[in-house]
Amino acid sequence: MPHGEYYSLLDPNYFLLPLLGSRFPVDTAIGTNGRVWISAKEVKQTIIAARCIEAADPDGGGMDQNAIRKFIGTLDL
Repeated sequence: MPHGEYYSLLDPNYFLLPLLGSRFPVDTAIGTNGRVWISAKEVKQTIIAARCIEAADPDGGGMDQNAIRKFIGTLDL
């Protein structure tokens, strides 16, 4: 069974993917094994999505919605 952030990404009510999608078009696929696939129009958008997923991961910082919004604001979109 998946755990941590990747389990949260499977929750349709989790804030992160809709937040990213509101900033730029992004497609994701999340496997039940915890693997995440990200596709965006530009490479930098893919990197931003990956960094936000890592930053929100409870094992890697555990940023909440407000912290992620601030983090995205510091990035060059």
